[in-house]
Amino acid sequence: MSSLSLRLPDELVARLDQEASREQRGRSEILRDALDRYLTEKQRERFMADMVREARMVYGDPTARAESLQLAGQFLEIEAEAGPGRASSTELSPKQWWRQ
Repeated sequence: MSSLSLRLPDELVARLDQEASREQRGRSEILRDALDRYLTEKQRERFMADMVREARMVYGDPTARAESLQLAGQFLEIEAEAGPGRASSTELSPKQWWRQ
């Protein structure tokens, strides 16, 4: 495992020590968990931004949009045939999430 040195404001160190004491965990363990959550969230945000960018591009291209809607309709029909509790093609939401 690699080692990392960083400078933190005294107030942040005090809060970290307080939390470490409450949870009976070491500073490093808390910081590793926090950094892991932060980096995971950043990766998720970039992925979602890429998905939205692609969806907007497809939505703006009439041919690609028509093909996407056709594929979505076929998928929903297959899901409906799979049994109860599945979405049906009539349950398509008119609100496009990527336009928000």
